[in-house]
Amino acid sequence: MIHSILHSVSRRLLQILGGFYLLVFLFFSCENPATDDYTGEGKVALSFLPPASSSSSRVLNSLSLDDVVYVQVRILRQGLLALDAKLPVIHTGGELYINPIALPVGEYRLKQLLLLDASEDILYLAPLENSPMASLVNAPLPVDFSVNANSTTPLAVEILPYDGGPLEDYGYVTLDFAPRDYVKFELLVLNPDSIPGFSYKVQVLDSASSVLLLADNQTETHQRFYLSDTLFGQQIRIEVQVDTFPTQLIYENLVDSLSEVDHPFTVIFGHLSTYYGDITFTSQEQLDSFGSQGYTHVVGDLVFKDNISSFLPLKTLEYLDGSFKVIMEDGHNMTFTDFEGLNNLRVITGHLGFFNSSNENYYASAKGLNNLQRIEGKFGFYSRFYITVDGAVLKKLKHIGAIVDFTGLGVGEGAFKNLEYINGFLLTVESPAYFCPFRKAMINHEPLYIKTNMFNPKVPSLTYEQIMAYDCD
Repeated sequence: MIHSILHSVSRRLLQILGGFYLLVFLFFSCENPATDDYTGEGKVALSFLPPASSSSSRVLNSLSLDDVVYVQVRILRQGLLALDAKLPVIHTGGELYINPIALPVGEYRLKQLLLLDASEDILYLAPLENSPMASLVNAPLPVDFSVNANSTTPLAVEILPYDGGPLEDYGYVTLDFAPRDYVKFELLVLNPDSIPGFSYKVQVLDSASSVLLLADNQTETHQRFYLSDTLFGQQIRIEVQVDTFPTQLIYENLVDSLSEVDHPFTVIFGHLSTYYGDITFTSQEQLDSFGSQGYTHVVGDLVFKDNISSFLPLKTLEYLDGSFKVIMEDGHNMTFTDFEGLNNLRVITGHLGFFNSSNENYYASAKGLNNLQRIEGKFGFYSRFYITVDGAVLKKLKHIGAIVDFTGLGVGEGAFKNLEYINGFLLTVESPAYFCPFRKAMINHEPLYIKTNMFNPKVPSLTYEQIMAYDCD
């Protein structure tokens, strides 16, 4: 019966809302868009408390959570829906919990929370303020909380047993718990001329030019948006506008096709010189010619395969929406010794990779990458390619997707000291000492995966606990 009531209310809400949701996750920054860092992600860890009062006959003296299978949560950000999800619970040691929820840094509001059984019937719920049942808890919903970069915010929520009575008594007038999938797109908005008071507007419109989203007065460099699966099959267009500049159309296609876009849409308002496309350099002369164009932004992969002696021609490059790869084969004529010339490069949205399949070792310094802040993909070293990093190099690097090291990364004292996030390691090393330069980032964010001894599968991989227990002093 409860289940049928729930679905009945769900259908009514879908009719009210016209059958779609538009969700927005935003990254916020207080710095100048021309020089800011990405603010990153954090987590919120939900836990559940018994009611503060048991004066009502509807409230049980104790809570038994053994039959709870799901937790349904609804979280808002700036009044917009940020998360609407049914999450599986974990039972251990007589306690119930869910895995911490990853969210972009920002201010949030927990709007609704219900605990469901295997049939998705409500067992417990957190009452909303001003409802008849709100007086039975100290802190009814909504509850505001903050998500900080590379940290986990604990959030304890008081819950009440649900006895099958009117949901309105708990404040739940409108419910919709249909599971949803989302497709995301990202914006990288650049203001190279540092226009005073710079802001922009993002519009998502349907095929009839009706506005589905209007995000006005935006100032963040990097934003991430999520569209609900209820929009799948619909034709949309996405526009970005700034006063005195022409409107920029960044996407016009089916919502479904957004899932195939694996890089941010780059929107430039100002005199930023951009090169679009992949390019492979096989001579220094070719690189010199490319560099003479003064490109500050490349959308595509830069691949260096032969006869490169210096990266100085790339002195104007600031953003690389793609990968930076150095590939050496037998008979190569590479002679560069460092990466001077890349001193203005701040963001690589793909991989930074070094490959050497020749029969000779190759050594270079990471000098020149001193302003690099973020590597979205892998920072990789393969087969006889050795990079040395001292304390003054990569000092601004805060985010690495993963370290892949099949040769050797020579790390000096103080290197990677400002690194805040790394998501994984794929290595051939056998000693936890290798991880010492990355310990700060690993404390802030436990890596998703750690694989060591890749060439010796008989030796078990080091665990996170073994690495963190090692005395780096």
